[in-house]
Amino acid sequence: MASEKVPAMNLAVCFQDQLNVALVDIDLQGSLYHIKDELLGLTVLGNEQLHEIKELNYDLIIVDTPPYLSNKLPELFGLSDFILIPTKAGFFDVMAIRSTIAR
Repeated sequence: MASEKVPAMNLAVCFQDQLNVALVDIDLQGSLYHIKDELLGLTVLGNEQLHEIKELNYDLIIVDTPPYLSNKLPELFGLSDFILIPTKAGFFDVMAIRSTIAR
């Protein structure tokens, strides 16, 4: 599994004992969705359920996005209460996420 998947999965697993959590994998490769049966007790939804996100009945919905700009980001940002962009602490890594932050 790609290392960029780990923060979304770890957050979901961390909160699943206190909250009703869903993890939505909208990355085209669908790595998290393909291992959903291995993530016991965690609801993992695929890209096709993204349009239903407002109607989902969960306390916390974590959306795993592609590691690059996507045309879905503006819509997701509008629906979000909080946005977490994991990155390394290096100068060039921070520069690489500037366009995402600008959205």
